[in-house]
Amino acid sequence: MRWPPVWWWCSGKRPMPLDDRPAVGLLLNTATAEAEAVAAGLEEEGIPFVLERADEVSDLASAAHDAAVRSRLGVGLAMQGPHACLHLKKLPPERPFLRCTVADVEEARLLGGDAARVVKGLPLRFPRLS
Repeated sequence: MRWPPVWWWCSGKRPMPLDDRPAVGLLLNTATAEAEAVAAGLEEEGIPFVLERADEVSDLASAAHDAAVRSRLGVGLAMQGPHACLHLKKLPPERPFLRCTVADVEEARLLGGDAARVVKGLPLRFPRLS
């Protein structure tokens, strides 16, 4: 499976540099169908993301927090296999906003959409939170 392309945010006629554009940080260690579904969920809600590849991560919460700190939107999402962690840069590194195990592609798409909904300030749709 191929890595999904990085979603470029265009300002006027030229792309903005990665460090300057507002985007959610998405940290993945493998390209899976679930990872593509998370990216699709973010895109469905209209929130851009920056895809970063990481090797094995020892602490998923701290990796998600690092992605949130690097993101201008203040939201980071890290995935390692079926495990996912959603973090906000305003939260302490050891207390993530959401930690879950993604069971299928549909839940992964909802998780990506919920990461975008955190940015927008809308209610979440992930089934395990209701």
